[in-house]
Order: sequence, then structure tokens, then C-alpha cells
Amino acid sequence: MRYGSNDFHINENGILKNKLAAKTNEELENRERDITTFRIAQLKDSPINGNFDLKHLQDIHHFIFSPVYDWAGEIRDGSLAKGGTVFTYPERIAPELNKLFSQLKSESYLQGLNQEEITQRLAYYLGELNVNYPFRNLFVHALIPLDIQR
Repeated sequence: MRYGSNDFHINENGILKNKLAAKTNEELENRERDITTFRIAQLKDSPINGNFDLKHLQDIHHFIFSPVYDWAGEIRDGSLAKGGTVFTYPERIAPELNKLFSQLKSESYLQGLNQEEITQRLAYYLGELNVNYPFRNLFVHALIPLDIQR
């Protein structure tokens, strides 16, 4: 993942600033995985109430990642690229995701669809969320609990 050159979320070692005092990407990834796996499991017993909107996604992300990052749940404020892909510019993230979540609501949150239809629609929504990449770190973890919240 490549962040903007003036990214104040990157420390002197070139990794995301974190509460764990991790000094390498490998250490950060391993510890983040352990913590977030536990936090996601907690959501099964204590789901976060919400409206399946951007605020709800932010609340879930904050719950999962707040032990690791001060900025957990905050929409990313810097540019982001991976390989040849440039993700949505920060100022467009909220409008694009608000539109996407409105679309999901207009589809009754996919209720009443058969397995194939749900699979197709979920693939679409996950793809759109990925293109918009609202958070500084991998946020796929934050998507899994959306199903738990149902």
C-alpha cells in the first residue's frame, strides 16, 4: 500500500503509527491480526447497532481497530494507491459511500433474495467498498461483522 508522501499517519520507520509500538510492518500485521480477530469475535455476542450506513461502518471499524490505531473509524484523509490502482480521493469517500449505502437500503438490504442473487449483489457492494477504501488500513475485517449485525 502506498500512502501520500506527506502522510502524518506514517512513522519514522515507514509504517502506520500505532498504539502497539510495533516497529516493523510484520510485527504490526501480526499483532493487528490477533487483536482484530478477537474483537470481531466479540461482535458475535455484542453487535453494534446501526443503520447499515457509513456511520455504522465507521463504528464497526472503530470497535475493531481502536486498540491498534488512534484514528480507527475515521475516514482516511490522504491519497492511497496500490499497484496501478488509485483509490477514491478522500473528499469523495463520504459522498460515494453514502450513495452506495442508500442503494443498499433501496434494495431492502438484500433481504428476500435467493443465494445466487445475494452472492452477486454482495460481490458488487464489496467491490464498491474496496474501490472507495474508506480507512487507512485494510478494512476488510470491518466488513465481515456487517453480516453479524443483521
